[in-house]
Amino acid sequence: VLIWRNKMFKIIKKNKKTEEITQEMVLKVMDLLYKKTSKEVIKINLKDEKCSIFDSRFGGLPYLGKEDQVPVADNGQQLRLLGQINLNELPINEYNLNEGLIQFWILNNDLYGLDFNDMTSQKESRVIYYPSLDPTVSENDIVDKYHFNQESDFPINDTFKLILEKSKEGVSIGDYTFEKLFIQEWNNSYPNMLIKSFNDIPNEVLYEDSYNKYSGFGHKLLGYPAFTQVDPREYGEYEEYLLLLQIDSIGIKNKEIMWGDCGICNFFITKKALENKDFSKVLYNWDCY
Repeated sequence: VLIWRNKMFKIIKKNKKTEEITQEMVLKVMDLLYKKTSKEVIKINLKDEKCSIFDSRFGGLPYLGKEDQVPVADNGQQLRLLGQINLNELPINEYNLNEGLIQFWILNNDLYGLDFNDMTSQKESRVIYYPSLDPTVSENDIVDKYHFNQESDFPINDTFKLILEKSKEGVSIGDYTFEKLFIQEWNNSYPNMLIKSFNDIPNEVLYEDSYNKYSGFGHKLLGYPAFTQVDPREYGEYEEYLLLLQIDSIGIKNKEIMWGDCGICNFFITKKALENKDFSKVLYNWDCY
């Protein structure tokens, strides 16, 4: 059994065909695959600094226009801000996200607003886009509207300023496309040792530290996602969805971000919807160990 960030992966028993497979061979294929699938990602780093209501942030007070109200769930309860991204702060990117602000809201209940029956439901989660911001809005304007329990069991109970940095990354091991791509790359590289599954790789050549580069974990916009369970897109209904935002269980100093038992949260969107700034059918998912 391979334990990967405390996640169990079943590895089939070694047979004669896999006896010659080495860690170096596996890493070579992983590197090739990582380079071939490389695409743009915007890494998110946290800073323990005061934020304005216009800044990119996790937690804290949201921006709200003077005529805007806090979004609510179907039961009338206010949703709570997970985070917001000021697109003016983004580096130049392929989707021309460079103006306005995107906010991510969820209900603070036992499931943090997750709808297992319809993961694109707007009943208890919401992604809101502001094409422009009103610079005359003050924190006092928002405090009068936005009410939440600071001591509640919510993934983010502090405020984090976000530093956004463009980079590149290849497919992550958790991505639903990974296994198929790995098998293809392996069989191209080693035609005399064909495999049918990633589980054909013997467990003794798989080590956690060797694969941190390919894990997909961390805070980010775009790029490839990570999961502690499974990719919800692998069942076919959401194959066209790409990662929009990922919030991991990673805080800073004594400030914590925690999804259940050290889990992770993802928002997904189709390429067409992102280009059109249409956030009405965003897929929201979180899972934990």
